[in-house]
Amino acid sequence: MQASSLVAKNIEFSYPDTVFQFPDIEIASGQSCALVGPSGSGKTTLLHLIAGLLSPTAGRIEIAGQDIVNMSQSQRDQFRGQHMGIVLQRLHLMSALTVSQNLQLAQKLAGNTGAEPTELLAELDMADKAHSKPDELSVGQAQRVAIARAVIHQPSLILADEPTSSLDDANAERVLSILQKQAAKCNAALLVITHDARVRGQLDHCIEMPAQTNTQEAAA
Repeated sequence: MQASSLVAKNIEFSYPDTVFQFPDIEIASGQSCALVGPSGSGKTTLLHLIAGLLSPTAGRIEIAGQDIVNMSQSQRDQFRGQHMGIVLQRLHLMSALTVSQNLQLAQKLAGNTGAEPTELLAELDMADKAHSKPDELSVGQAQRVAIARAVIHQPSLILADEPTSSLDDANAERVLSILQKQAAKCNAALLVITHDARVRGQLDHCIEMPAQTNTQEAAA
């Protein structure tokens, strides 16, 4: 039986007029899960909780066997940099740096040499873009660089926030395939958080999140 890279149990988080109660999540190393729900269902809040950016009002979150709920914020920040790879909806690539330099910076911040940037870019059919700047890339190419940045330090958990929302069907399928392949390669758990119905059935598991009422989330 594979060890779980992510365990989230009995998680609650309170806003002034809403209490979110989230479904339990358990993802084994090398496995993938889609968390699918509409805007307002709390997906973004749950992403921030798992990433250690917010603290739950109840429940436990363990990543690679480590309890992150009881860590200090500085400990969580350090743990996130070393053990998590995050692909955000807004990619936040450093525009002044080349593709290769973006990956090298991610390695330096993680304190982990991990994979060679040139080898990883070759796997993603991006070797010829190593010296390009982000504004010289297509949307799909920039997405692949963001994935490379998230996995360059071989994390235990990969979080992907709406990775397919701005892509056509072919590129959406390709991005999901790349995420799964890279997660399997570094034996990481993969959690894709999305409202995109195309993701259903594409990963090992799927959890549906119902819409919440009276939420103060601007968007999820």
